[in-house]
Amino acid sequence: MIGKDELYKKIFRDELLKYFPMLETHPTFLEQSVEVGCFLANIYTNSEKGKNSKDVFAIIENEMTDILANRIRAKGLEFNPEQARLAYTQHYERKNSAIWKTQGKYNTELNEAIRPLLNPKRKAKANEKIYTIDEIKAKFADITQLKSQEQIDFQQSKQLFSKLLTTLFSDFEKKLFETNPLLYVANVDPVDFRSNVNKGYGWKDPAFPGDHGEFNHRLQWYLIHSARIIADDESFVKLYQFMGRQEIVYQVKRDITLGLWDAIFDRAGNDSPFQPISAEDFRSPETLGKFIQNDETFAKNYPFLATFLRMRYQKRLSSGHASSNSYLINKLSRIPAFNQLEPADKVKKIVELVNQKIITAEELTKLLE
Repeated sequence: MIGKDELYKKIFRDELLKYFPMLETHPTFLEQSVEVGCFLANIYTNSEKGKNSKDVFAIIENEMTDILANRIRAKGLEFNPEQARLAYTQHYERKNSAIWKTQGKYNTELNEAIRPLLNPKRKAKANEKIYTIDEIKAKFADITQLKSQEQIDFQQSKQLFSKLLTTLFSDFEKKLFETNPLLYVANVDPVDFRSNVNKGYGWKDPAFPGDHGEFNHRLQWYLIHSARIIADDESFVKLYQFMGRQEIVYQVKRDITLGLWDAIFDRAGNDSPFQPISAEDFRSPETLGKFIQNDETFAKNYPFLATFLRMRYQKRLSSGHASSNSYLINKLSRIPAFNQLEPADKVKKIVELVNQKIITAEELTKLLE
């Protein structure tokens, strides 16, 4: 009699072959895809019930803790995990305070102001306000003049608490893929997206806010690697790149294709036949995001990971970073050289970056220096 796990693997294998029959000519990648997909579909349940020999969320939690401990000790301070967790939460709660919400209000208004410039062919909605360059200039001034002691305190604590997960993921990706992560500042064409996966790039994803999350795809792959679903790093990298193969696609509509990536890592979407099967099916980044936002047992067991992802989500909502445009505006408004530009040139720079769609995180960092 076939076991439950083997039955599910058979069902998932049949589903993959239905939509991607070319996988029959890649048997190794097919079986690896089945193993990875089944792992993501049952990861939390298996960890809780002890079926999985490694609690992969605990691995990430411990590694984030180690990064923070090293930063604190480098300042000559004693590391106390409980105190650090409390301070960590307070650090991110500052981002949801009145000053950040005020800045978010300006970011949102400025995003609305430049939207027609990003897409001149788009028809204006009824009663939609079209901003003049002078009005846009005033909004830039509002953002750049926001200063307070709270922001100074925040910047000081940021030296310890910022980019814990980003550091972890970036080091991991550089080691395995020998690439620097990309920054998607607009919706990327599926062909370009798959091409980047095929080249071994990771990415930060502010173009997809909400439950999808900036980090959830990187989290999926880090969990897979931590659990050693794929036995060795070389095979792991080859499978990742295989997910970006342009011929492994399913034609949904005349102008819409989905790849193997969508079936295993990006379930959900109005035109997709690939939907999550439960509230713990982490083949969907939205399902993963909702679970982390709402499950209190998860938050208790993995406080650093849960706090980071929950506060990132809240920050994006409260500070007006609910789109890639406002994310860019916020980043660029910190650059003295950008603030010295004339309003029309500022708008031109934003439009240029959004139209570029993809930049490396290092390129953005250099802009901020």
